[in-house]
Order: sequence, then C-alpha cells, then structure tokens
Amino acid sequence: MSGQYTSFLIRCWRREGGKHHIKIEHVQSGEVAQLDTLAHLITWIEARWNPGSTDLMMIPDLDPTTEQQIR
Repeated sequence: MSGQYTSFLIRCWRREGGKHHIKIEHVQSGEVAQLDTLAHLITWIEARWNPGSTDLMMIPDLDPTTEQQIR
C-alpha cells in the first residue's frame, strides 16, 4: 500500500461553560492555528489535506503481511 502522509499536532481544552479551545499545528509546514469548534478543526485539516500539496510526504509501498513502521 502506498500513499501520502501528513501529520498534525492537536491540543484541546474545554473551558468553563463548555467552550472549546483548540490549538493545531501542521507538522510539515509549521503552520499553527487556534480554533474554537471541532467543525473548524476539521475544516482546517481538510484545507491542508490536499492531494496536490507539497507538504504531504510520499510513503513507500508497505507489505501488509509484515509489521513495518514509517519513521
């Protein structure tokens, strides 16, 4: 199985009154955003999960019958 890979670091807090505070970093580009809803989080990720993006890393073909890790 081959494909593309990108990663995000997500930190979430729930404030008093149930409000969310979300901080996300796109690891490959270093771009950081602070968001207030899970819907905004998904929209932000989808905007960066673009198959034509140069920030996506190609991953090698993996043999599903063996345990392999991507490093």
